[in-house]
Amino acid sequence: MTVTNKSHPEEFILLGFADRPWLELPLFVILLVTYPLAMMGNIAIILVSILDPCLHSPMYFFLTNLSFLDICYTTSIVPQMLTNLGGSTKTISYMRCVVQLYFFHTMGAISMYLQPPSSITKDRPKFMALFYGVVTPTLNPFIYTLRNKDVKGALGNLSRNIFSSK
Repeated sequence: MTVTNKSHPEEFILLGFADRPWLELPLFVILLVTYPLAMMGNIAIILVSILDPCLHSPMYFFLTNLSFLDICYTTSIVPQMLTNLGGSTKTISYMRCVVQLYFFHTMGAISMYLQPPSSITKDRPKFMALFYGVVTPTLNPFIYTLRNKDVKGALGNLSRNIFSSK
C-alpha cells in the first residue's frame, strides 16, 4: 500500500469583489474594452517598430520589448479576470494558479512594475492590481508612441502602404 501526500488543494475559490457584486459587471465591461485595445496598441508598436527602418534605434528596440512584456503581463491576468467577472464560476485550478502566478510575477519583475509603499486601505490592493495589470499597459502605447512624431509618421506611412497596395 502506497501512501501519497495530497496536501495541496485541487482548486481555489476566488472571492474578488464578493463583498461588492455590483462592481463585477462594470469591471467586466471595462476589461472587455481595454484588454483588446491594449493588445492592438502594443501589437501596433511592435509592428511599426520592426517594419519601419527609421525606427531601428535603441529607444524603439526598448519600446518593442516593453510592448511585448505588456502583452505577456496583461495576458497572464486579464483572461482569468474576465472569466471570473463574467461567469458564475469563481474558481481556478491549483496548477493554473501556479502557472498564472509564475508568469505574473516574472513579467511584473521584468517590467519593474512596483507598487510604492504607502498606507493602504482594505480595498486598495485590489484596485492597484487592476490598475497595474490593465490600465498601465493599456495606456503605454499612447504614452510612449502616439506623442512621438517619428512613430506617427511611420504609422501613417505603413497604413498608406497597406491601403494603397490593395
